[in-house]
Amino acid sequence: MFLIRAGLREAKLNIKLDDLNHNLQKKVDEQTKEIRTAYEVEKKARVELEELNHAKNDFILASQHNLRTPLTVANGYIEQIGIGIEKGDIGSLHTYLDKTTGAMETMAKLVNGLIDVTDLKVGKGGLVEKAKNK
Repeated sequence: MFLIRAGLREAKLNIKLDDLNHNLQKKVDEQTKEIRTAYEVEKKARVELEELNHAKNDFILASQHNLRTPLTVANGYIEQIGIGIEKGDIGSLHTYLDKTTGAMETMAKLVNGLIDVTDLKVGKGGLVEKAKNK
């Protein structure tokens, strides 16, 4: 009788062990699937961030060039104004002043455009603020 009970108990324990193994494998499979999904989401986000970073770097390089050009132009005309003053050539001063003013207006437009982009990014009166107010 004792052997029969021990055998039955062992059989029940084996059934429970098989059930636990099956459930454990099921849980491992589910978590593996979740980890793969999370990895794919992270991978996609990383690629998007790299593309965004590349676009940001391109924007900065273009901005540097576009901001430097009017400064160089204005600096050149200011030097010409100084030369004109030294030579007493007052007639050319108005031309150079007008061109310097034009270069500075171009610079102001570029800086204002850059500020507008920054405002859009941080939400100060830009698209983010406008979207909130709708």
